[in-house]
Amino acid sequence: MAKVRVSTNPLYEGGAGGYSFYVRKAEQVVRQRKNNSNYGESASRTRAQMERRVKWGNLVNIYKLMQSWQPKAYEAKKGGQTDYNAFMSLNINRAEVALTKDMVAVGCCAIPSLQISRGSLPPIEFVPGASLPAGQTVNIKLSQAISSSTTVGAFSTDVIANNPAFQNGDNIAVIVMTNWKTLQGYPYGASDYKEVTLDTSSTALLEDAVGEGRFVKGTNDYLNFIYGTDGSNECAGALIHTRKVNGSLLVSTQTMWGSRVAIWEEFTGGEWVDECIATYGLDSEVPLDPTASGVSISQVTANGSPVRNAQLLTGSQIIRVYGEGLSGDAFVFSHNGVQYTPLAVGEGYVEFGLTDNGNYFIYTNGSLYMSFRVQGIVRPSVLTGRVAMAQSSREDMNTDGWTNERETQNGCINYPFVTNESYPYFAAYLYISGDLDPEKLSYHNCSLNIGAVLVEDILYGVNVDVTDASQSAYIMYDGFIVAVFNYSA
Repeated sequence: MAKVRVSTNPLYEGGAGGYSFYVRKAEQVVRQRKNNSNYGESASRTRAQMERRVKWGNLVNIYKLMQSWQPKAYEAKKGGQTDYNAFMSLNINRAEVALTKDMVAVGCCAIPSLQISRGSLPPIEFVPGASLPAGQTVNIKLSQAISSSTTVGAFSTDVIANNPAFQNGDNIAVIVMTNWKTLQGYPYGASDYKEVTLDTSSTALLEDAVGEGRFVKGTNDYLNFIYGTDGSNECAGALIHTRKVNGSLLVSTQTMWGSRVAIWEEFTGGEWVDECIATYGLDSEVPLDPTASGVSISQVTANGSPVRNAQLLTGSQIIRVYGEGLSGDAFVFSHNGVQYTPLAVGEGYVEFGLTDNGNYFIYTNGSLYMSFRVQGIVRPSVLTGRVAMAQSSREDMNTDGWTNERETQNGCINYPFVTNESYPYFAAYLYISGDLDPEKLSYHNCSLNIGAVLVEDILYGVNVDVTDASQSAYIMYDGFIVAVFNYSA
């Protein structure tokens, strides 16, 4: 018998129709019953149904990339329909990309051409035969050239004068979707959203609104929308025309252009789909609406500045997440498969220290809430970039007693330490170009015993004793995070 939702428990458990609902790791999951009378055991295992299930996760993760601007993408939804349901209903029957269970769980997606808006305004269409290497020529006529000094007012006047579908006050949303693969072959995506309001009196620069080099007047007097550079990772783009009329939103129906077949086509086809199905099993599980969450996040900042989804950060080491419910298992902050524990916990926020460049992920209730990339973390010149760590069962750190050894030569280390009687000791080894200045060495939630120089003027040994195993410990040198120890049961 089904359990009814109540306000204090928004997750559902029980049965309804041909499906079973349950909660796994604070995430709402639905499973189709094998022996449902509407389908029968054999029908629930047909290839068609299994293919649909393994292709669902890719759409879910693409939606998460676009979630912030999807409320502006649908003119009219059926009673009670969410933006998520609208997006899925438009694209589920055209889905081709399949992902393994693990790829879905870590936020992967391969982005094909998808419908991303629906409404009654005339669509912004590409001009046949006028495709560009990294963009599209679209059916917006122009009479004036566009340069770095073009204002929004001049552009608006040109568009309105030459295109009867547009009027003062309309918006043109500019969407660029990016796809790339990690060295392990996992596909990830990002979404960038900007918009320009047509205002013939505006003196603001057009490129500040839409992005540098995004809009160019083509030789055929149509607008060229440049969403990438030839050979770049940027894979697709779209322009959406919106208008407010008496408080109601009007939207053009749009499909993304120019998706890079070279990426998403790798994750289609019979043999690959079979591999994906095998990772789920016959009675496969599918995550439900990612907007349903017991964790409330109000803001994410990097070194004090707000962070948006899929943003590229440069040189940021301190990440702070504001919200509620951040102390339980339903909230996860991770990088390279390691779950971070906070450096600090305050009233309504948690704070993390980043030790490496690369991709970082925030999950709420098992669903990806946000991802961002970090590059350009610059270490003090005295550090060579090499840091090594080890955990030992012996106080003297004898080689025979080491376990969980790790070293990096391209950044810093985030180290999951184990707290038990067998392995209570830790060591960090700092590679220094010159003399270590003890005044510049600081630490949190641990005590240090700086050992002798192990290799002349290069390698320093630092014994670490973590104070509170339930909290992170970290070492800094000259304000730079050298290493973070995270608790692991």
